[in-house]
Amino acid sequence: MTAPLPQSLNASLCPLCGRPNACGAAAEGRFDVACWCTTVRFPPELLARVPAGSRGQACICRACVEAFDAALDSRSQASGQPGNSPG
Repeated sequence: MTAPLPQSLNASLCPLCGRPNACGAAAEGRFDVACWCTTVRFPPELLARVPAGSRGQACICRACVEAFDAALDSRSQASGQPGNSPG
């Protein structure tokens, strides 16, 4: 049996920007479903931006993940260090 999603926050909204997060688990109310988030990496630095009371309650949206990655890549390119590019 799968655990139900926490109900304290709207699990379908990103805890960083408040927009829909397209979370498959939130949409279905269980964790044993396919979701886009299983194919991306969530850097610890991005997860740390989630307010403490919202952690573990809702998924960060793809737009926030991509914006974080783009900013990280830009900083890395400016400093001459490798970025967070996949592969």
